[in-house]
Amino acid sequence: MLKIKNLSKSFDGRKIFTDLDLTVADKEVLSIVGPSGIGKTTLLRIIAGLETADQGTMKVGDQTFDLREERQNSVIGVIFQDFNLFPQFTVLGI
Repeated sequence: MLKIKNLSKSFDGRKIFTDLDLTVADKEVLSIVGPSGIGKTTLLRIIAGLETADQGTMKVGDQTFDLREERQNSVIGVIFQDFNLFPQFTVLGI
């Protein structure tokens, strides 16, 4: 299960999230949709540990994370939709 509590994030005084709570049960599928600039990518980057939050916690299974801290080792991975994230690399070699 993924559980986020009290997530808040702002950039340059612009509030993106304020006290956001989210729970996704095991085997549940969630789609995040909305207009450009609403914070979809920011939410995913915070969950993946690529961005820090102003406040909030996240629980994944039995592990709890403070979303204000950078995480070097995360239990969540990201697959980017853009095929050329690292254009200098290929599947067959470097």
